[in-house]
Amino acid sequence: MPSDTFFRLPEEKRRRLLAAAQAEFARVPYDETSINRIIREAGIPRGSFYMYFQDKEDLFRYLLRDYTGWIGQQLLELLRREEGDLFAAFRGLFDRLTGLAAGSEGERMRQIAQVLWRNAGAQQGALLRSISPPALADPILSEIDASRLSLEREEDLEEIVHILFSVTIPTLCAAEQEPAALVREHYLARLDILSRGMAAR
Repeated sequence: MPSDTFFRLPEEKRRRLLAAAQAEFARVPYDETSINRIIREAGIPRGSFYMYFQDKEDLFRYLLRDYTGWIGQQLLELLRREEGDLFAAFRGLFDRLTGLAAGSEGERMRQIAQVLWRNAGAQQGALLRSISPPALADPILSEIDASRLSLEREEDLEEIVHILFSVTIPTLCAAEQEPAALVREHYLARLDILSRGMAAR
């Protein structure tokens, strides 16, 4: 996590540093990224960087946590709009984040997808691990209408949300490389299978 010094920076300076980091992580795979390029682009001294973050990994993890919080907030808004319908909310999330819906957040998601795609799926996994129930739990889980789902254990709801994210995040990234409408068709088919269930009744 960043230090308190980072959070005390003026917002514009924090934003500039994070934008430079995101641009660098989107430009080359993680192993080839350079703190020197990040600080040069952000216009901060090298020593200052280490007052804010321990190292490159600390910065990257913070970016992932920021992405997680932002995506979670989008889902929360959609759950409220869809009156707790989890599958409708995820369909809406896909459309909003790929730019297929009015008032979409496609540009922000494109930036996130570039970072994840550049890292060949490894960082998608890291993002999925960071979207664990504790990161999103209370506000999101409390908005889900559980009566629409087949739950057998208390933990099932958290697991269902995690499974849906594990299908959604890679698909959002794929929409950066293939036509979004085609990717959406495959995504909706997967959601339908998950909604119906896979075992014969």
